Amino acid sequence: MTEEQQIQKGFNAGYLIAKHKPELAEIMQHGFVDKENPYALGFIAGAKEHEKEMSKARTRNYTPNHLPKSPNDPKKEKGKDRDFRDI
Repeated sequence: MTEEQQIQKGFNAGYLIAKHKPELAEIMQHGFVDKENPYALGFIAGAKEHEKEMSKARTRNYTPNHLPKSPNDPKKEKGKDRDFRDI
C-alpha cells in the first residue's frame, strides 16, 4: 500500500469516527505513538476536517439578538387574528 493510500484511508477513518464518535476520535488522535506515520497523519487530518466543517455549520445559521432585524421581516401589527397578551 502506498503512502498516499495510507493517508487516504486514515483520513476517511478519522473523519467517520469523528462524525459518529467524537470522543473516541479524540482519544485515538492522542493514542498514536508515531504521529509521523502516514495513516496517523491522515486520521488526524480527517478528524480536524470534520471539526472544521461542524464549526462552519454551527455558525452559518447564527444571528445575534443584538443585531437589527432585516427590513424584510414581517411587522407585528395588531389584528383580529393576533393575540398580544403579555406572557
